Amino acid sequence: MHARWLVDIAMLYVRQWPDVLATRSGFSSAATHAYWARSRQRFDYWQESLSLHRSQIDSVGASKRVELWQTIRPTLEEIFLSDMLTRILATTARTLERLGVDDDASPIAHSVFTGHEDIRNRCLRLMMLPGLPVDQAVELNRIRHSLEHWTDRFLASLATTTELASEKTETITEATKYAFRPEVVSEFIEEKRESELYVIRGEPSSLVVDSTAESMLLKSESTQSLEIRILSTSCERWIAKHCKSLSSNPHDNRLIGEAALAMVRPDRSSEWSPLVSCSVARITSLLDQTDQWINQLLVPSRSDALRTVPK
Repeated sequence: MHARWLVDIAMLYVRQWPDVLATRSGFSSAATHAYWARSRQRFDYWQESLSLHRSQIDSVGASKRVELWQTIRPTLEEIFLSDMLTRILATTARTLERLGVDDDASPIAHSVFTGHEDIRNRCLRLMMLPGLPVDQAVELNRIRHSLEHWTDRFLASLATTTELASEKTETITEATKYAFRPEVVSEFIEEKRESELYVIRGEPSSLVVDSTAESMLLKSESTQSLEIRILSTSCERWIAKHCKSLSSNPHDNRLIGEAALAMVRPDRSSEWSPLVSCSVARITSLLDQTDQWINQLLVPSRSDALRTVPK
């Protein structure tokens, strides 16, 4: 399984989140522990690959370095691609813990998040070593920045969906905790709070959910659902276009994907098949005319590209 499918699974969590909140069902304990164990196994693989590359880069000439960077690129892309699922799962697990639905999954999902974040930081430091061709550096940074953008958008969607379903406004905490840019996620959430799904009354800090909006949330073709589907399809199209490396570790990706799908209602896992629905396919045909606009939004600024790499 390519890491692109893990992004699809992350987006499935966002699209199915209203159903999870409605049923108030926690994550499967067995699947959650399997997710942790298989993620740790993949961390070991990533760490070994990055360490080997680091040692080889220091001992070869310039021409050989270019070849080595071609070899390690699939692993770098995989680390960036699979980060979305890691953060989405950590956010949803933390939300279920706060709502009193599941107290066990959050510490496990957070542990996976911290492990993934450590590997990601090592990956970023590795990219600063000499020999990485300029065109590859530009492509990898574009992939990284764009995936950060999509992840933060989906985290904001999770937060506003939770607010609408639970009538609580503190959901921003979970979303910003696992966001790449908490301030950007906060802005996304505020924008969605002012949309037609919310009616604000009383004090600025109070949020009252309109009964009409609440009923809309339960409809598969509601405004909220449609917006998430459009975002998901846009993300899928962008990844398919820009992330073309072969899979670095398909076996572990498949095991992690299976565990992630089984964490939520394993008795209905067939409904979570990562396939584009007919409605999404129809939306796809409408996105051709917006590709240029989307790409312009996703182009990172020069200041973003020069952000300080974590030490």
